[in-house]
Amino acid sequence: MADTSQAVIAIVKTGGADPTYTGSLSLSNNYQFPNDGKTFIHVKNGGGSPDTVTIVSQNSEDGLAVADRTVVVTAGEERMIGPLLPHVYNDGDGLVNFTHSFITSVTQAVFSL
Repeated sequence: MADTSQAVIAIVKTGGADPTYTGSLSLSNNYQFPNDGKTFIHVKNGGGSPDTVTIVSQNSEDGLAVADRTVVVTAGEERMIGPLLPHVYNDGDGLVNFTHSFITSVTQAVFSL
């Protein structure tokens, strides 16, 4: 899988967020973004099939493995995923890693509060 950085869009009180959604996604990509615990993924599925977004768990909680988080974005729907706990989902570089199961007409953006 190719690691693909996803820009994080800051949401600010002055109303300055200008969202840019990434399209032309690839099933072979592992998408990544820096996570401060106030970051979430917005996925829009304009396609005809459901998309399962898998967020890779990197650590354990109380000595127990934490399963990857999966969120199904049904056809024609949108989902906000997060915020994501850094101690569970961040890798050694402070990045969250996630993939898609379906990409036709699917777009995504990452936001931080």
